Amino acid sequence: MRSLLLAGLAVGLATSAVATQTTPIEPDIDEATYKAFMVEARSEQVSVFIGLSAQDKARLGRTHLRRWIAANKSDLTSEQSKVLGEALALISAELYQEPRNAELQARLKALGERAETLLGMERAAYAMRARGPYIPPAKK
Repeated sequence: MRSLLLAGLAVGLATSAVATQTTPIEPDIDEATYKAFMVEARSEQVSVFIGLSAQDKARLGRTHLRRWIAANKSDLTSEQSKVLGEALALISAELYQEPRNAELQARLKALGERAETLLGMERAAYAMRARGPYIPPAKK
């Protein structure tokens, strides 16, 4: 579970448990940073992640999870989409600030476990821990 919190990439994760229409959309991290992070070896990703600000960690996590959801939307059930949306709503700088918010961490852990149950361990890791290949931005 430590890798879930570190990478949290996303999931590591707005204190609201469910994304609503009134939830402001936080900006993604810049493309160059996301791409550079995703093509690094896992050991290098950890080093880079540790050096990011709490805000940039949250932006990186949100960017990856948004892209993963968009790339896999047609394969997701409504329940899977709901859990991932809840995780996305939790990704904030507060998740990565010291001291750790125990309530937020517990909510994230529970969502991570639900995601693993619904998606399988590998797909949940790809979605919520920024594992797997670089996902380019969606074409508009």
